[in-house]
Amino acid sequence: MLLLLGLFNTAFSHSPPARMGSLYTGEARAIATMQIGGCGVGLHISSRRAAIAGGAALLLPTTRLPSAAALPPFAGRTVVITGANSGLGLASATQMAAAGATVILAVRDASKGAEAKERIRAVTQNGALEVSELDLGDLSSVKSFAKRWGYRPCDVLMLNAGVMAIPQRATTEDGFERHLGVNHLGHFALTARLWPALKKAAAGGGAARVVVVSSDGHKKGTIRFDDINLEKPGAYKDCSTPFCSAYTQSKLANVLFAKELERRIPPGIEVAVSSVSPGLVNTALFRYSLPDLKADVGSGALVGDPDGSKLRDLQKIQGYFMTPADTAAQTQLALASDPKLDRAAVSGGYYVDGKKTPPSKEADDAAVASKMWELSERMTGIAFVPE
Repeated sequence: MLLLLGLFNTAFSHSPPARMGSLYTGEARAIATMQIGGCGVGLHISSRRAAIAGGAALLLPTTRLPSAAALPPFAGRTVVITGANSGLGLASATQMAAAGATVILAVRDASKGAEAKERIRAVTQNGALEVSELDLGDLSSVKSFAKRWGYRPCDVLMLNAGVMAIPQRATTEDGFERHLGVNHLGHFALTARLWPALKKAAAGGGAARVVVVSSDGHKKGTIRFDDINLEKPGAYKDCSTPFCSAYTQSKLANVLFAKELERRIPPGIEVAVSSVSPGLVNTALFRYSLPDLKADVGSGALVGDPDGSKLRDLQKIQGYFMTPADTAAQTQLALASDPKLDRAAVSGGYYVDGKKTPPSKEADDAAVASKMWELSERMTGIAFVPE
C-alpha cells in the first residue's frame, strides 16, 4: 500500500506524458492527504492533468470477486440494511431491490437516504423502498427505529454501516469510543431490538439472516476489556490508518458478536448468522482521515467538500486498486439470500471472497466472545436473550 500511494503521489504531482493511452484520466481536482501505517506518505491530487503511468498500473492488484449475479427472487420479503445510502450498503440495497425485496434503508441522514432511494428506484423500478432514520451512535435513535418497526417481520438484517480511521478520539452520544459505539454496540442494540422481527420471519416458513460486515482488519485487533473505550494514554493509536486500534477492536467485536449470537440461538430457530470481510473496497470510509474533506465526525458531512467533487475524484483514483462496491458486496449478498447458506451451513462463520475462512485466534475464542456479549449488554443496557 505504501508503494502504491507513492506511485500515485508521483503520477499525480506531475504533468503526464502527452500520450497515455487508455490510462489518461483527464483533470483531477481533489486534494487529499492520506497517512498510511503511521508513515508520512501523501496522496496529492493536484488541479493539473493527471494519469497513471503504465509501469505503475502494472503493479496495482487486479483481484476481483465474481461479477454480480442474479439473486434468488425476494418478493414478499423484507430487508433492513444499515448505511444503505452509499458504498456497500447502497450496492446491497440496489441488488436486493432488483430481486424484488422490500428494502429499508436505515440511514443516519434521511435526506441522503431519500436520494439513495430514488437512485435505486430508477435502476430497479422497485417501489418497495423505505427510508428510516437510524443513528448507530445514539442508542435512543436505535430504540426509536425499533419502535417504528413495530411487529413487522424482518427476513434479513444486514449490519453494514461503519466508521474507520477517525484521527482524533471521539465519542458517541452515549459516551462510547466512536468506532466501537457505531460499528459494534449500535448494531448489537439494533439486533437485540429487532430480534422478535427476525424470529417472526423465521417462524413464517423462511430462514431469516443476520449478516455482520466486519473486516480482515479484525486480525490486528484485540478486545481491551480493561480499557474498552481506549481512554488510557497511547491506547488510541494509528487512527489515521486502517490499522487504527479502535477500528480493529470494533471489527473484532463484529466477528465475536456473530459467533456468540449463533451459539446463543436455541436449536429450531432458523436465523442464520454470519460475518464477512468485503476486502479493500472503493468507498468513502477514509473520509475522516483526509484533512481537506473536513468530515464532521458527528454527522459525516464533508464540510470541506460541499459538492462532493473532491471525494468523487479521490474515489476515481481508489478505483485503480480497490474493488468496486457492487462487486465487493457479493459475499454479503450471498449470505443474505442463498438458500444453501442456511443456519446449519453458515453457523456463525466468517466469510471472505465467498468462502468460510478462519478468523483470528481471538475471534475464535468462545470465552472472549461470551465476555464481550456480557459487556455489550451492560454498556447498551439491553439484556439480549435470543430465544
